[in-house]
Amino acid sequence: MENFEATVAGFHRLISEGKFLEALDKYYDENISSSDNDGPAIKGLEAMRKAVSGFLSNTTDLKIALKNSMVIKGYSVAEWHYQFMHPKMGKLNYQQISVAHWKNGKIIKEQHLYSL
Repeated sequence: MENFEATVAGFHRLISEGKFLEALDKYYDENISSSDNDGPAIKGLEAMRKAVSGFLSNTTDLKIALKNSMVIKGYSVAEWHYQFMHPKMGKLNYQQISVAHWKNGKIIKEQHLYSL
């Protein structure tokens, strides 16, 4: 469990620093499935890279803080506080819960829950 906890901590550190693309390369499985709220899942690492790049190109003043986290055999749960400017939506400031299913040190499935 200690190695898994260190892996999750390393992942959270990259996200906290806004290093999403580095986190994708290091911690995501090629066959990742990721969804936000009840939206459709993004499937595959290349599709994730596109989605993350799109997010980053449409945000400024990005601040991310990890508020709480929990590790449970093969899963991590994190509470995040996001703040950023978006060209169409203006200033966003919200809490997000992220649940990740891990296998062999990589995230294979994740879900993000938030309300804007």
